[in-house]
Amino acid sequence: MSTPTPTPPPPRDPSSLQFERAEPVGPVAPSVCLVCKRPIGGTYFEINGKVICPQCRARLDAELAAAANPARFGGALLYGAGGAALGAAIYYAIRAITGYEIGLVAIVVGILVARGVRKGARGARGRRYQVLALVLTYLSIAGTYAPYVFREVSDPFAAVITMLAAPIIVGVRAPLSLIIAGIALYEAWRLTRPVALKITGPYQTGVAA
Repeated sequence: MSTPTPTPPPPRDPSSLQFERAEPVGPVAPSVCLVCKRPIGGTYFEINGKVICPQCRARLDAELAAAANPARFGGALLYGAGGAALGAAIYYAIRAITGYEIGLVAIVVGILVARGVRKGARGARGRRYQVLALVLTYLSIAGTYAPYVFREVSDPFAAVITMLAAPIIVGVRAPLSLIIAGIALYEAWRLTRPVALKITGPYQTGVAA
């Protein structure tokens, strides 16, 4: 007696397939919080696609609210001014020692100012800190011309005006210097810009997304 050959199942109709949504194969359970590394409990949030727990979400909200504290802006001004002074001193010293206008040092000035602003603001970022970093970087670059300007211009008010305009005046004669100063300002602006946060949730663990 021969064994009957199994009949293969009929092919699935391609028209029945759909690609608009993903069908879950089981419950989705995030493992740990991105920030505190603790296991996720019943609920969780997502920040830019990363899982965080409700406690860390609450701390983030508190930190964002504290970023508007005037005391942080005062700290950013203090540390940023320190970075500007240090950058101006380095810029002037290199120019005085070598006798050359090394514009690339201006980029270092922008980075020093931006880091000072961020340190004084305790990591806070935003438009006010960007403007502050921009102004301090320009003043730092302009301040490197102070010894030359005040030696040539006797009137203090006119000397200050000339010093503030010096980067532009020099840049008209030497366009590369103006371009490098622009890069320094851009670095100060870029390094203090706010981080875009997309917060979603709350979600329940064990539920497929």
